Amino acid sequence: MKKYPYWNYVVGVFVAWAIVILIAHHYISTSRFHNLLVFGCGFLLGVIGASIARKVYK
Repeated sequence: MKKYPYWNYVVGVFVAWAIVILIAHHYISTSRFHNLLVFGCGFLLGVIGASIARKVYK
């Protein structure tokens, strides 16, 4: 089984979120889209924090 680097997963998550945001922008209301962006930004901060911690404590 081939192991993939952590950064492949991070890029995959960003691509998936970009697709979700683009689709949601067209189909949901402005207030719900704002909530999605707030949740997405929190998730983004979590991924960045995990990536930094992974480098620091490695």
